[in-house]
Amino acid sequence: MARVFGLRLGQARRAVGMRFIASGIVATAVGMGAVTTAAAQYVVVPGGPATRPPLSAPTEPTHPIAGTAHRVYVAGEAAFLNKLIAPIQAFIASGNCNFQAWNEVSRSLERYVNKRERLDISDVFMNTQREDHDKNVAEALLNELHRQFWANCEVGAGVQVSATGGAGNVKAPPTSFFGLRNPVTLFEIRGLINPNANNFVETAGGGFRVDLTNVVRLPGMPGGPSLEFAYNHTRGNRNEFFSAIDPLGQTFLIEGTGDPTAPFPAGVALGAGVPLGTPGGFNVVTGIVYDRTYRSDALNFVIEQPILQVGRILFSAMAGVNVSRTTVDENLNFSIPGFLTNGAYHTNLDFFTYAPNVGGGVSVAVGDIVPGRQTVIYGKAAVGPAITSADLTDRLNLRGFINTNQVINRSDNHTGFYGAFTGGLRIEVGDFFGDGSVMHVTSESLGNVVRTGQVGDISRINFVKGDATMVKFTVGAKFGGGVRVPVTDIRR
Repeated sequence: MARVFGLRLGQARRAVGMRFIASGIVATAVGMGAVTTAAAQYVVVPGGPATRPPLSAPTEPTHPIAGTAHRVYVAGEAAFLNKLIAPIQAFIASGNCNFQAWNEVSRSLERYVNKRERLDISDVFMNTQREDHDKNVAEALLNELHRQFWANCEVGAGVQVSATGGAGNVKAPPTSFFGLRNPVTLFEIRGLINPNANNFVETAGGGFRVDLTNVVRLPGMPGGPSLEFAYNHTRGNRNEFFSAIDPLGQTFLIEGTGDPTAPFPAGVALGAGVPLGTPGGFNVVTGIVYDRTYRSDALNFVIEQPILQVGRILFSAMAGVNVSRTTVDENLNFSIPGFLTNGAYHTNLDFFTYAPNVGGGVSVAVGDIVPGRQTVIYGKAAVGPAITSADLTDRLNLRGFINTNQVINRSDNHTGFYGAFTGGLRIEVGDFFGDGSVMHVTSESLGNVVRTGQVGDISRINFVKGDATMVKFTVGAKFGGGVRVPVTDIRR
């Protein structure tokens, strides 16, 4: 009686004292005679193991891989490979050069080659040379398809060049000025003038990015590393006008810088000449004008490595360093008509910050919102120490009935926290792209000046946390011929 057994690839079963081995092929046993498989690969001998095919069976691989010159021995292997490579070949033919989409469409074949999803076919082969041949064909297919993709898209170790512009706000507590002393209780208050901490700034810069996907490829990673260099210049000014200060009979305090070589190093105390609580007096201060200039030059270097891809979501790890130089100039001009004196503070703070950092990013390829325009939403975060050295030049000039010209220079160092957080949207059109982002940076790398007005004290730097929130727009282009490296083995 004839019985039919459907056997999956790599499965071996015993039935009616006969051993059948097949690869996705129906094997038929008729009576007790010898039977061949549909592919004529092996014969089944009653009670014994599968043997080599008869002499009429092909000794060369006969099953073609569509669109290539490759052939394999096993029909099931050929069918499975053809199924895997069909969408990859269609993707290459479409001209789509989005790297994330390429990773997604080629992942199944790469996993198959790396044996993460490879079927167990070792039992099928009585000839290890044939097994090795078919394995090598699968690897060769993956390499060839990768080469076709990179050759068509000219990514290689290409360079992207970009230009950035934007605006935002930098917030850092500024220096405060002046004080009052009650002539009866001698109680003092400081910081009569507290300028606004916000600075509207504009930024401009540029950068370039080198994609090393075809040069360095870590095993199991969805992509290769990239190197990014960016420079930004940021500048802003703030001007404020303050109402006249009437001490109402209290003593008006002008803090000195502590310059031991100048008259009144601790500052001056000006009496009102009227009873406490009485408006007017000799020490009324007028014409108070404050201005501040903020300038920053920053160079940012980042190495980014994709580490995991889940569908359209790509996760990456980053390490880098931000080097910046920030200068803050503060000027306060004022007049005290009752003492026939004009005065001015001139302060310069120069900060040099080195901030090594590590972080991560996530991006989501949301597809072609507009046909032909690939859209990616992304977010990044980096944290680390902010190592800052600062130089201060603090001046106080009084001219008139009271005269002094004080100058203090000093330096200081500080280590604090640095954090940068960015979210944005990127649209790619061929070799060009546009990017809109919001970036927030917090760093304990700024400061103001503290003057105590006490004898023996000199002006000192008070390090404070500064926050910057910027809206940036970036445009750029990709130059695939910038740094071309031949692809030898994309899977290494």
